[in-house]
Amino acid sequence: LPDILRLRAQAAEAGHARQDTAIIFLELAGGPAQHETYDPKPNAPSEYRGPLNPIKTAVPGVQFSEFMKEQARVMDKLAVIRSIHHDSGSHRTSSHLTQTGYYLRDRQSNENEMPSIGCITSRVRGSNEQGIPAFVSLPRDMRFGRAAWLGKGYNPFITARDADTKNFEVPNLTLLRGLTSKRLQDRKALLKSFDATREIIDNNGVGDAMD
Repeated sequence: LPDILRLRAQAAEAGHARQDTAIIFLELAGGPAQHETYDPKPNAPSEYRGPLNPIKTAVPGVQFSEFMKEQARVMDKLAVIRSIHHDSGSHRTSSHLTQTGYYLRDRQSNENEMPSIGCITSRVRGSNEQGIPAFVSLPRDMRFGRAAWLGKGYNPFITARDADTKNFEVPNLTLLRGLTSKRLQDRKALLKSFDATREIIDNNGVGDAMD
């Protein structure tokens, strides 16, 4: 990690830092246990190991479950963190922890008390390209994947539908019937002119004089 951070800092100083990076965050809520995937614990007693056998990976000394053969082949390109843990048996509180880094104080709540990692990234880093959402959740937002006190503007863009379904179309990205692209541009131009006029009035104090 220190080497990676040093190389990134050098690239930034030289003006070669990449800005078009992206992260895919996949949460397996209620998914397989760690000893059935990346941490088989081959030396533990049988009641802890589970029924699956460990297999070797591309990194000597690191073993995966026998169901992870493809990922075992590319272990030298992965960073597996086995030290993360929590002491809650509740999906609700532990999901809030994995999404935000904080335990849920109100254990009956379904609302974010802290912003999720995607929303924080959206706030701090922004989008790779203008007009493209900085944070997208497919096909719906994950539990506790929202912005909390950062504001709804940093909530994820949601497709609301499965991309594998027939005639898949993301809602709210097409014009309403009867609304042409030209009419939409005219409306935006009109709104921009109103905003400019309002700014002039506010700066000159004309509105205050008329109040």
